[in-house]
Amino acid sequence: MWPFRRRRPEPTGSVRLGGATTDPTAFTVLTVSEHRFPDTYTALWESAGDDERATRMMVRTAALVPIRDPKFGVADLEVRIDGRLAAYLRPPHLGMVARAIDASNAVSAEAPALVEWGPVGPTTRLRLEDALLRGVRP
Repeated sequence: MWPFRRRRPEPTGSVRLGGATTDPTAFTVLTVSEHRFPDTYTALWESAGDDERATRMMVRTAALVPIRDPKFGVADLEVRIDGRLAAYLRPPHLGMVARAIDASNAVSAEAPALVEWGPVGPTTRLRLEDALLRGVRP
């Protein structure tokens, strides 16, 4: 008997992992390495509206794009805002989001991002809803 395998279709699209909000306390997932991308944050600041400049905060949609390694699976997740690399996602959320992307057979994920400018530079936090990640925890 031949061993038949069903081929999974190629991943397409994006999975949404958080609902829109302007409440800063809803953005609980920190990203890292914002200081490595000054051009991204300069462009974001230039595109900020008057209200965003006054509060030194802006809410945008971030694309979470996996960087795959043949040996380890998803090695990292890029956080892209307005198409520009802005930061990276780290464990434990890296693994949770990677599994959610794979479970949805998607190419990437999307989540609301809060960018804040403080005394040490920009900080980006994401809103990832636990209900959407439930069942994909380690």
